[in-house]
Amino acid sequence: MYPTLRDKELVFCYLEAVQLQLDEEFLQLLRAEIESRDLPITIESSDMPCITQHQSIVRS
Repeated sequence: MYPTLRDKELVFCYLEAVQLQLDEEFLQLLRAEIESRDLPITIESSDMPCITQHQSIVRS
């Protein structure tokens, strides 16, 4: 089982995904989770990175 993202991490990841213009289906998944947690999407809540120094993203 995968660990759950904290609220701030989830919002940060969503904002980063929007900025990077990632796939709309992925954005919808993030938005659905944000809505299910009843979280606001604000710039202030994005001060926490979703990627730790031990993780990396591989894009193809």
